Amino acid sequence: MIIKGSNFSVMDNSGAKKVQCIQTLGGKKPTSLLRVGDKIVVVIKKMEKVKGAKLKVKKSDVCYAVVVKSKQKVRRQSGISIQAAENGVILINKNKEPIGTRLTGILFKEANRNSLLKNVSISKYII
Repeated sequence: MIIKGSNFSVMDNSGAKKVQCIQTLGGKKPTSLLRVGDKIVVVIKKMEKVKGAKLKVKKSDVCYAVVVKSKQKVRRQSGISIQAAENGVILINKNKEPIGTRLTGILFKEANRNSLLKNVSISKYII
């Protein structure tokens, strides 16, 4: 179940590794459940260890993100249910553009329901 306070893995190369949800966006109540494709506000908890590279975010920064995969089962119109081994997000800026230049891992195609076409177009693996 994805709620306020849930931990996520970051699926892009922005420099963050683990984030935690602190607020939901889109007029939802804070206690409501999140789905794949929802926008959230996250705080960065863990960073990647990279020597000599300038990272785009820092630890304890507050950023926007989009949920792209979840442990909770996602049911499709065709009747298929899919789920991932971990919750995943993509960090975005205020203009709904991804902070990272590459997306790693598998994304659910339901992540595109908020018209975030650029996120899906730069990904290799969409299920």
